[in-house]
Amino acid sequence: IDGFSGTGVVAHHFRKYSTQVIANDLLYSNYVINKAFLCSTRRNTNLNRVYDILYQLNTLRPQKGYIYKNYGRSYFTIENACIIDAIREKIEKIHYEKSCTLQEKYILLTSLLFAVDKVANTVGQYDAFLKNIGKSVYDEKGKHRIDSNVYKRIQLNIPEIIFDGRNKVYNEDLNTLITKIEGTVLYLDPPYNNRQYISNYHVLENIANWNKPLLYGKTKKFKRDNLKSKYSRKNDAVNAFSELIGLSKSKYIFLSYNNEGIISDDLIMQIL
Repeated sequence: IDGFSGTGVVAHHFRKYSTQVIANDLLYSNYVINKAFLCSTRRNTNLNRVYDILYQLNTLRPQKGYIYKNYGRSYFTIENACIIDAIREKIEKIHYEKSCTLQEKYILLTSLLFAVDKVANTVGQYDAFLKNIGKSVYDEKGKHRIDSNVYKRIQLNIPEIIFDGRNKVYNEDLNTLITKIEGTVLYLDPPYNNRQYISNYHVLENIANWNKPLLYGKTKKFKRDNLKSKYSRKNDAVNAFSELIGLSKSKYIFLSYNNEGIISDDLIMQIL
């Protein structure tokens, strides 16, 4: 069980050593990625069809929509913002018309999320965007101002899909889910400081969900209290961790935690 799986790097690695991997994350964007990598089978996925759809998506004309209106000239260039709009709307339409399976939609969205991240005007997180969009990559003195990838046209590629279908993926609060799942090994990599992951990746979450909420502030965030983790709140983290360990049925528990985290080493050892 990879309880705080993020984009599933650990879950994906250990699938070859496991009879089954269970991955869980609170963010829907991570759920989509984990579904694509861990739950594809030859019954729910036709890779030839995925290739054909990706070709269509890569050749779409830009359109001014939600991404252009909210993220153009900030997180993305105007051109890429409009292309993202066109691609995201097309994915929704293709699935609505049943021209792809739900699993294939997860793969298409994963391809889009990875591609978006490559052209984003950020330093890897979306808590804020950089201020030099529209300017040259280097100034007159040779100082680097902006990643050149920001100006490249967004390009979708097919993720590396492995067919096995033995695994399960969830999009829940682990403290609730833990009573419904069982596994020999429980791996925990919870948030360790007060920085909420949803604030760092809100743009990707927004594109994945495609509910088009109202955004506010300079950094264009949406209301997200329901996606904030108890493990990033100093007053709640100890109780949440203690509850989780107490509810776990796993024989082995592995914890990854920063030595400057909210919960002290002594409390962690006492709880474990």
